[in-house]
Amino acid sequence: MKKILLLFCIFGAIHIVSFAQVEKEISASIKKVTVFTSGAQIDMEASVPILQGPMILKLTGLSPYIKPESVRVDGDGAFTILNVQHQTDYTKELERNKQIEALQAKVEALNLKVEDENMWIKVLNQKIEFLNVNKDIAGKEQVIPTETFKTLHEYYGTSIETLSFEVLKRQRDVNELNKNINKLNQQLSALNSKAELPGGVILISIDAKQNKTSKLKCSYVVKNASWFPSYDIRFGGIGNPLTITHKANITQNTGIDWKDVDLVLSTAQTNVSAQIPKLGIFFLGYANQYSKPGLMKMSVVDGDFDMKSEEMTELSADNSFGYSQPSAITVKNETTNEYVINVPQTVLSNNTTTTIQYREAKIDASFEYQSVPKLSAHVFLIGKIHDWYKAELLDGDANIYLENSYVGKSYINTQELSDTLELSFGVDNNISVKREKISDFTTRQFIGPNKKESVGYKITVRNNKSYAVSTTITDQIPVSTLKEIEVETLELSGGVLDASTGFIEWNISLNPNETKELQLKYSVKYPKDKKVVFE
Repeated sequence: MKKILLLFCIFGAIHIVSFAQVEKEISASIKKVTVFTSGAQIDMEASVPILQGPMILKLTGLSPYIKPESVRVDGDGAFTILNVQHQTDYTKELERNKQIEALQAKVEALNLKVEDENMWIKVLNQKIEFLNVNKDIAGKEQVIPTETFKTLHEYYGTSIETLSFEVLKRQRDVNELNKNINKLNQQLSALNSKAELPGGVILISIDAKQNKTSKLKCSYVVKNASWFPSYDIRFGGIGNPLTITHKANITQNTGIDWKDVDLVLSTAQTNVSAQIPKLGIFFLGYANQYSKPGLMKMSVVDGDFDMKSEEMTELSADNSFGYSQPSAITVKNETTNEYVINVPQTVLSNNTTTTIQYREAKIDASFEYQSVPKLSAHVFLIGKIHDWYKAELLDGDANIYLENSYVGKSYINTQELSDTLELSFGVDNNISVKREKISDFTTRQFIGPNKKESVGYKITVRNNKSYAVSTTITDQIPVSTLKEIEVETLELSGGVLDASTGFIEWNISLNPNETKELQLKYSVKYPKDKKVVFE
């Protein structure tokens, strides 16, 4: 019976060993990174020696921020993938603690050496002091023969010289030891200030048909990575297209550096899952109706758009972004774009922004000069891009350049763009504008219980360029909100008045070195016992 039991145990052990899976730890190199506006997809490759039969491949050294549902593993057909699991490895913390302990031991050993050297320096200085004291006493208390004096002098000199150089040498050794201690302390500070992240691990269970070195590909999506666009927009002169340089600002803190990888920028969302989505029941009911579909009033509240169910006819010209808003909003559906960077890139996991150029486009634009002389004695060059969508612009900051001069910063919000994108390229000092009050026109009359005051302004525009230009001048007259206050327009010099806003616009052409004058005159009648500010 005992023999039968022994044989059973032996065969059982052989059976267990024969079906035991071999576990092999492997590392893979990052070949490609696709960065999304939130998150990134990492594509890795590894060359793995595969043994026939069941086997577990342990892929280590990965980011701790992997989304488990996004993991995908592909082979070259030499083996069958049975199972894929994601784990977190906390052994890095133990390794970091060992590094700290080793550095602390080195610092302690060096400090002991510094103590030894300082003690030797103290002893040597005491010997020097003893020699100096005895030398003085020997010369004062007795008469010393010449030969003896000579011998003592040489002894004192040689001894003090030797001791002094020994002190100097040991002091230099102390200085060098202190430098090494400072370096080690800096390493300790860096390790202590940086909490070591755990590592990501992917376990891949396979069954191989034969022994072979195979290719393994793995991809997954990580958090703590993002990119956003910005632009350099350059004006190269009238008649030349605008040059728009697209730049990507990439930030990643995934715990793994991306070194010399193929980089792709994507506007896609990262809600990747192997599970097919399921439809819910489509309940039909009444919905809020807009009087004009597609036109909605939008306001920005803490960075989010607030939709309001009211017809939007006009937006205020005053806004906090420093760019002109259109009179209507075009709501466009976002499409997914990908931009492949031609040159391998390195993006470190240090949460700092890496900026790279990924596209350059030239796009036609029309230009005109605009001025609001009531507010500014300058004429501004305005570029109008009619087919701005062809430049594949996304929301982002834009640096504006007039030829090689930096003009300022604007912001492109594609959700609030009309068919035309307007950009200011700054002041052109070769066109001057001046607004001054016509003093001899100012009058004041009393008509019964009312007072009527008239005021006039002269606007002078001059083109100092060597070619003709067109410019738009904007001014205003006051708009009354009370029945007892009446505003009358007296002179506009051909300007077009918008009665609802009081804005006046002149579109004028100026030949080289030509000057034109515009006049704006109006009167205001109001009760004489009231005070009205009308200019």
